[in-house]
Amino acid sequence: MTGYRLKASAGLGLLAGIFLLAGCQASEEHSASKGESSSKKGTSHIESKSVAEGEKKDLKVTADQETGRAWKDKAGHVKVHGAARIKNTGSKPVELDTVQLNFLDKNEKVLGTKEVLAVVPKILKPGEVAYVGKTISLKEKRDPKVFDRVTISTDYNPALKPPVTLKTDKLSGEKSKDTVRVTGTIHNETGEKVKDIFVTAALRDGKGNLVAVVNEYLDMGIKAGKSTGFEVEDSSLPKELTKKVDEKQVKAQAYPLFIGEEK
Repeated sequence: MTGYRLKASAGLGLLAGIFLLAGCQASEEHSASKGESSSKKGTSHIESKSVAEGEKKDLKVTADQETGRAWKDKAGHVKVHGAARIKNTGSKPVELDTVQLNFLDKNEKVLGTKEVLAVVPKILKPGEVAYVGKTISLKEKRDPKVFDRVTISTDYNPALKPPVTLKTDKLSGEKSKDTVRVTGTIHNETGEKVKDIFVTAALRDGKGNLVAVVNEYLDMGIKAGKSTGFEVEDSSLPKELTKKVDEKQVKAQAYPLFIGEEK
């Protein structure tokens, strides 16, 4: 097995644009500001405008965990992180388009939104889950208390192609002074070469509740039957959030942008 540290290169053209929009959480200094947090467990059905009326009984997607936290960094900027777990509760596979995180105040007013372009995995079989999460700045706000909760919205369609499954294992979490890190191994058991891989790591507490989601991009290929080590790290989340993370409860998923040999 060959180990690689996941970093995006600057000259990737279209892929770099996708990666930058999808966004790894950038490393930045933050204060010990206590901030505001919210967490919701339960089933919230997500409607999709793309699903025909006759398909709704078979195609069902829900958000069974939504969580968020706002804080003020050392520069006085209000930041908020939102994350959610999406589950296919229907009877047929679905393909997720982009997912939008909506950051709301107590009056249900939208403070900001963030679109997740690289959903991992993109195709969910019945019972499977995907984790999404991003951090944004509330540029016009000076108090973290304006934030109340996060919701998600997405369009999804019937999956017209089989899902591409990359197995992840040997997962390990680590917390240092300003950084949370997840390492593990990706196995390519698809039978074909895969390339340009998005990795999502779900940070959870000791009870398995979602705390945050961080992302990384693997600018490389993995040949059929081969494996590679990976590392996802984030230095932007506040200590009040990362201290909740149980290193033994981390989850990681990987999904390739391309499969098969280039022609």
